[in-house]
Amino acid sequence: MIDNICERLAANIQQTLLTVPEGFHDSFAYTTTGRNLCHPITLWIVAKAVESLNDIVKLVGIDVRLNKGGGVKFQPDVVGFKDDGETPILCVDFESPNSSDARIVRKDVEAYLAWNDKTVPYVIITCLPNRQSPDWELRWTATSQYNSAHVGQREKIRENPFMYWSSFWRSELADKDLSMIRLFNIDGNQICEVRLSPSGVNRPLLASGER
Repeated sequence: MIDNICERLAANIQQTLLTVPEGFHDSFAYTTTGRNLCHPITLWIVAKAVESLNDIVKLVGIDVRLNKGGGVKFQPDVVGFKDDGETPILCVDFESPNSSDARIVRKDVEAYLAWNDKTVPYVIITCLPNRQSPDWELRWTATSQYNSAHVGQREKIRENPFMYWSSFWRSELADKDLSMIRLFNIDGNQICEVRLSPSGVNRPLLASGER
C-alpha cells in the first residue's frame, strides 16, 4: 500500500519537474535572498501531486501542525486527509538544497517517529545532485547548528552531494524503524527513490535510465 501511494505521488511530481527552470533543484540559485523560490513553488508541486491521489485523499493541508502533548512536534509541509479533515492519509516534507543535509535525521525522521502514527506513510523529498558539483554549498555549520559536525567536509560533499548525505542518513538511521517512511531525491529534473538500508541505492521511478 505505502509503496503504491508513494510511487504514484512521485510520478505526479515528475511530470511537473520537467517544466521548472534549469538549476531549480540542483543548485542554490533559487534559495537566495530575493529569489528564494525553490521551496514555495515545490510545495505547490507536491500539494498538487497529493491532491491528484483523489481516490484516497479528499482534502490537502499545507504547513500542518500534527503536534502532541509532551513537546512532540511534527509539522509536515503537506498532508493529505480523509474527507473528515482530521485523519491523515499521507504526510510529505520537502527539503530544498538549503536543507537537504544533516537535519533530515532530527527534524524529519525523528520528529515523525516521535509522533509515531505507524498507519500514515511519510515521504521526505530532498534535492541533491548525484554527480560532482563544484559550487555546492555547505551551510549551517556554526556551533549547535545542524551541520556543525561536517565542518571541513565541503570539498568531499562537492564530489557528490547525494552520495555524501545519503551515506550519512543511512548510518544515522540504521537502528530506526523506517517501515512507513520513504525518501525521494530530486536530481535536476528527475525524482528517484532513495533506499535507506545500509546497502541501498537510488532507484529511478520512471523509464529515465539509471542516474
